[in-house]
Amino acid sequence: MKLTILGSGGGRYVLATQILRTSGVWLSHKNKEIFIDPGPCALRDALSLKLPLNKLTHIIITHQHLDHYGGAESVIESAYFYQHNKRNVTLITNTCMAGLHKGCDKLISTYHLSLLKNHVIVKPDDEYLEDIRFKFSPTLHHEKYGVGVRIDFKDISIGYPSDTEYFPEFSKYYKDVDVLILHFAIMNKESNEFRHASKEDIKKMISKTRASTIILRHFAPPVINYGIEKLSYEFKEMFPTKNIIFSQDLTTYNI
Repeated sequence: MKLTILGSGGGRYVLATQILRTSGVWLSHKNKEIFIDPGPCALRDALSLKLPLNKLTHIIITHQHLDHYGGAESVIESAYFYQHNKRNVTLITNTCMAGLHKGCDKLISTYHLSLLKNHVIVKPDDEYLEDIRFKFSPTLHHEKYGVGVRIDFKDISIGYPSDTEYFPEFSKYYKDVDVLILHFAIMNKESNEFRHASKEDIKKMISKTRASTIILRHFAPPVINYGIEKLSYEFKEMFPTKNIIFSQDLTTYNI
């Protein structure tokens, strides 16, 4: 499997300043090419890395925050172009992205939806089955309809809880994945109106999974200012049996 971190940053300040990119995660495995949370500049960054938009199979959007969906329509249009006007892409979104709740807007245009093979709308505990399985978890986050996702291939499982604090049922969804991608935005909970994962949350999440590889991203100013390199050293000391990766922009990891 190849896992590409297009953007290692997240949150409003990082989105506005682009001190780190906010353009999402791309998974390549077997015959699947999956773009998760394509934020602003997702298309530019995917093209710069020569990622195979001509083979894109899925786009997943976990919640209605701009750093998670801002580049989705341009990616849909580009994939349609590079796939010679064939509708090969399945879009998976949470219910808020589809405008199904008060205060939620439908944020993918009717035109762009028409360029897709399928649009699957999910909520926590839903499953979507093809020759791989997508299983969706709840989140504790500012957008209360958000989802995390577990992707089960025949030979490897990937967990992507998305933006969330730790919650008691976390291990139910992610205890036996092989790779866990975590969003580490704040150092403590003193100022956490958007309910991002703190350092203690991240430690709990790692301790509740058997995943051998942990990839951290969605860094926001509290984490950046503390020092990503320093945190990397600390977490490798805390979890010496795991492969802890504090990700970098525009970087592909072979898992």
